[in-house]
Amino acid sequence: MAASGIGRRIAGGEGFDAGFVDVFRHLYPGHEAYSWWSNRGAAREKDVGWRIDYHICTEAVAAHARVVTMLDRHQRFSDHTPVIADFDLDAFRHLAFYDEREGRMEMHLQSGRAQTVRLDGLAFPFTRGETIHTENSYKYEVGEFLALAGEAGFRPLRTWTDPQDLFSIHYLRVG
Repeated sequence: MAASGIGRRIAGGEGFDAGFVDVFRHLYPGHEAYSWWSNRGAAREKDVGWRIDYHICTEAVAAHARVVTMLDRHQRFSDHTPVIADFDLDAFRHLAFYDEREGRMEMHLQSGRAQTVRLDGLAFPFTRGETIHTENSYKYEVGEFLALAGEAGFRPLRTWTDPQDLFSIHYLRVG
């Protein structure tokens, strides 16, 4: 995961405080390794890089990690190292349901059989029925959304809804 948006927040500590770990640091504490090199100043040749790509997961998944590999800096694909995953998509089914307590739709992938998924040299075993929580989609009433937007510094200019007020589109402006 590149250190932009959510990746930067996770790498900067916010995600780690929520129980996520960097698998590379979990397995190799204190080891120096880079996943990105600038195209300027011969950074790759001098091995002066940044660590901006991460293998982030929960502590429970990290406990199953055996190896994390970062390709040698001389194997050029781009200015980043590749992350490779091996999923048999036919062995998973998509689950979606509404969690009323959280006010959100949750999406999961459920393993249809015992299997091992490989991600960049790591092996993640799944039992039949085990799920991966892949996405949340929060649902808000129009007033709830406008309150959140206001707290974030936006002011509403216009709101459109369907006849049953199930869906809305908001035109907002900063300030």
